[in-house]
Amino acid sequence: MKKIETSKIAELLNEGKILVMPTDTVYGLACSVDDPGAMKKMYEIKQRDGKPGTIIAGSIEQLAKMGFKVQQINQAAQFWPGPVSVILDAPESLEYLHMGMRSLAVRIPALAWLGELLELTGPIATTSANLAGEPTVTNIEQAKLIFGDKVDLFIDGGEISGVKPSKIVRIAGDDNIEVLRP
Repeated sequence: MKKIETSKIAELLNEGKILVMPTDTVYGLACSVDDPGAMKKMYEIKQRDGKPGTIIAGSIEQLAKMGFKVQQINQAAQFWPGPVSVILDAPESLEYLHMGMRSLAVRIPALAWLGELLELTGPIATTSANLAGEPTVTNIEQAKLIFGDKVDLFIDGGEISGVKPSKIVRIAGDDNIEVLRP
């Protein structure tokens, strides 16, 4: 990945900017979870309504501060850090994130630079870098063609091909695990 200071990326996210960046799975659109306006803009850019993306966090403590049930977080922790998104019951206070679905996919990535970023920003919202229903981009040039000046920063992580989106599991209740996407 071309070197961009993590602190600069964090500053942009904390200012409500929308980024395209590599994650531990695929390229994603990203914004701060603390900015409902940025969330709305990110989904307008993607042309997607009513389907929340994934929250990535630097630690289980960050997820607990957001209001997720500690018992569910602790059960989900067996999958992290890594490319497994776990659907947890979402607190009502996060309605602007879960869009009425009452649950959210969350993940703690294993990438070192992403962990450093999340320490500075707290959790961020992500969704695959593509228009709704279209294939996910595999390089930054494709992302620039799709999103142009609608995005505030493109972070080039090189070609990401052959990498699958995250595995998705759901914690049903407090102890039942269901695999939704292997």
